[in-house]
Amino acid sequence: MRATSAHLKLLTGLVITFVAAWTQPLSAALPGTTPARLATAATQSSSTKTAPLPARDSARLPGKGRWTVGIFNPLEIGITDKISIETHPLLLIASPNVTVRHSTFNFGGWRLTQEYGLNMPRLGVTSALPLGLAGYFTPDCKVTAHDPSKANSCDQGGWVLVPSLGAKLSTGARHIWTIRAEVAVGLPLSGELWRPLEHIPPADLLFAPITYGFRARLGGRYDRALTDRMRLTGEANIYLVGASAKPYRNPLTVTGHIGFDIAVGSASRFTLGVMYTNSDQRKKDVETVDGRPQRVPVRNHDFYPTIDFIFGG
Repeated sequence: MRATSAHLKLLTGLVITFVAAWTQPLSAALPGTTPARLATAATQSSSTKTAPLPARDSARLPGKGRWTVGIFNPLEIGITDKISIETHPLLLIASPNVTVRHSTFNFGGWRLTQEYGLNMPRLGVTSALPLGLAGYFTPDCKVTAHDPSKANSCDQGGWVLVPSLGAKLSTGARHIWTIRAEVAVGLPLSGELWRPLEHIPPADLLFAPITYGFRARLGGRYDRALTDRMRLTGEANIYLVGASAKPYRNPLTVTGHIGFDIAVGSASRFTLGVMYTNSDQRKKDVETVDGRPQRVPVRNHDFYPTIDFIFGG
């Protein structure tokens, strides 16, 4: 018996329906559905896929009404398709902060986004854990609190406002290249700048504007899609901070990071990686120079694991 066009559509629809059952709405297979509607619904269901995991930390904005937030990564909310607001929720009390990101150029596969930031890390350096670092990286001034006559013995800085200006230039559709530049400056509103931390490099760089006066950054990042649900990321940065007090400390710090982003659900991801830093932490080794032992400055090579869970909506 010769099959009619309607019968062929029905048969095709049934086959595709069973193959793609996990993505097809149940209503498409309910009695009463016409062969044409069944074939159309099944075909659409088979072609529907979860959106590929997008690159992050690039010139791309989340889009109007969309947002992302991590445990350690910032919260970013899309106000329009060209403007978003970014802040670090964990630092809102210790260091009130906000960054406005504006997509100013998008042509020929290139996208440029400018970033304007402002933060006030006062409580982060005057409060004890868990709000701040006082007593660990910065002085807690407990003696001064009980004996005002020794106020000069506490080496605390004043209120410092930190504006920042940056830009990201990205290109690529599935695999993204990004160049980033940023400058942050510490503007004392009262008192002086803070004494440099000189502990672990990530903390030194974070507070550099209020300790060294400024922090400049130039870096590059490559974000490659290994599959639709996994990305490989790699980046390198050069940081320059203000001059240090004697003895001289090299103001350049080099960092690198490599990691993986693994999709969890439709809009969230798990990130895992390792960060490398090359910096001057005033370490010295004994070396023989002209037959005599001398203490020679050497740079530190440090590695730090990174982990986060980033939600999206």
